[in-house]
Amino acid sequence: MPDLRRVHRFRDHPIEGVNWRPTRFVDEVPSSGVCGLCRMIPNQIVVLPCLHTLCQACHAASSQGAGGRCPLDQEPFEEAECGSYHWPSRKANALKVHCWNDAHGCEFEGAMELMLRHYENECTFHTVECLQCGEEVLHKELSRHYAAENASSDSQVLTLQDVTAALEELKALLRDANHEQLLLAIQSQMNELIEQIRNQEHRSAS
Repeated sequence: MPDLRRVHRFRDHPIEGVNWRPTRFVDEVPSSGVCGLCRMIPNQIVVLPCLHTLCQACHAASSQGAGGRCPLDQEPFEEAECGSYHWPSRKANALKVHCWNDAHGCEFEGAMELMLRHYENECTFHTVECLQCGEEVLHKELSRHYAAENASSDSQVLTLQDVTAALEELKALLRDANHEQLLLAIQSQMNELIEQIRNQEHRSAS
C-alpha cells in the first residue's frame, strides 16, 4: 500500500492534465508547500498563527468574517495574523513523482512534466476492462487474457457425458424413490442442465 503521506494532488499547476489527479511523490513534499488539510499542492499557501498551512480554499472554508479556527487543531485565528506566500511552479515541477501506473507495475520516476510525457506516449502499463469477465487487465496482455478466457469457456462446454451422467442419477432415484421425491429431483437436474446450457450459449455469443 502506498505511503499516503506522499500522495498529493496539484492545484493551479500550469501543465494541462495534472491538476486534481492523485500523484505519488518519490520523496516527501515539504510541508510548507502542502495544505495540511486536503493535502493539495497549491501555488498559494496560507500560514495560520499555529503554523499550520492551508490552501486558499480550505482557509476560506475555515474563516468566519475577520477570523476563524484552524481545522487541524481548532486554534482560533484572526485574519490579520495569517501569512500568505506563493509556492513557485518551478519548485513543484522539480519534485520527482511516480508514474500514475505505478500500482500496475510501472517503475518510472521523474519530474511531473517528464512523467506526463512518459504516461501518455511511452508507458506500457495502462489497463483496460475485459468485456468478458470485467477484470482490469494490462492492455499489452489483453489478447493473451482473452485467449485464456476462451480456453476456460471451452473447457466448461456441456458434453453428452454430462447429460448421460445426469440421466443415470435419475434412473437410480427412480428405482427407490417415491413420486414426489422423483419430481423434485428431476426438476433440480433439469434446472442445472438448462442453466449450464444458457451459460454456454452466452459465452459463445460474446
